[in-house]
Amino acid sequence: MAVDLARLAQDRQYDVAIVCTGDTDLIPAVEDVLNGNTGAIVEVAGWRSARYRQRLSLPSRNIWCHWLQWEHYEQTRDDTDYAVSN
Repeated sequence: MAVDLARLAQDRQYDVAIVCTGDTDLIPAVEDVLNGNTGAIVEVAGWRSARYRQRLSLPSRNIWCHWLQWEHYEQTRDDTDYAVSN
């Protein structure tokens, strides 16, 4: 995901990327996109509930977060078993 995030921004293949993970390994790629001269914007999505709140963040930048709740997950859940071959 990090490679695609950086490469596609460099190739100007997107205007806005919404990164849906809390994996901090992506921070260098996000910083690369935001510090580059591509015009691309990176936003994040994170889970929020009464007891849980997590999102990918950068200490040096304020990144817009799309907070998701259980209802959002239920509306977009994909129950497809991709291990089944056709």
